[in-house]
Amino acid sequence: MSHSTWKLGMDSYHKLIVWFVDGNVRTRYSIDWRSRFSQTRDPQLGLERFYKCIGNWGAKAKVVEIYVNSFGTKTGAAIERYEFGVKTEFKVK
Repeated sequence: MSHSTWKLGMDSYHKLIVWFVDGNVRTRYSIDWRSRFSQTRDPQLGLERFYKCIGNWGAKAKVVEIYVNSFGTKTGAAIERYEFGVKTEFKVK
């Protein structure tokens, strides 16, 4: 891909949805590049940045789920789930 700059969301490998105990819900997209002019993306870099956020939020984040990003759609496989900062298994519905 020959980008002059990466676009958050569209070029992100993963997205994170967090449900805070105060009722707020936020969606974040992974930043998988070192700078906007980087030549390559690294999915592990984006996940590491998510893990840092999850650690900082701790018990303030009731539930955090990380998905494969399918930007512009409601699809995308769920890959990780955390409850109050602790990694848990997905419950089969």
